[in-house]
Amino acid sequence: MKIILDINNLHEILRISGAKKVAITEYDTVIAENNNIQIISKLECCVKERGSTIIPKNIIALMPKAGEAVITENSISCGKRTITFEKNSESISEIQVDNILTVLSKKDMDFLSEVDYAIAKDETRPILSGIH
Repeated sequence: MKIILDINNLHEILRISGAKKVAITEYDTVIAENNNIQIISKLECCVKERGSTIIPKNIIALMPKAGEAVITENSISCGKRTITFEKNSESISEIQVDNILTVLSKKDMDFLSEVDYAIAKDETRPILSGIH
């Protein structure tokens, strides 16, 4: 696999989702998962070779905040920095939803991240976790 994209898109997805890793699927989709809550985003990218990979959050955090990144199955390069990581045998697949799918604009997603502090983080009172 080989994909070229703006690294800021991955930083933004991690910021909004709080995920510990992101999966880049075979074409141009990023899936960030945090406690069975997924943010799925289509990337504006150039797909040179199809494939998929899972990139840990700490690897993306080491990358510059802006610039063009080249992602392969086990490495990410941006500017003069190249980091290789262990190819992960795990997979993150999209959660299947029956007839209901909500698409949020970037503006809506920014709003949700601003009110995230008010969301219950535990499962003892699920009514307070309605944003998810």
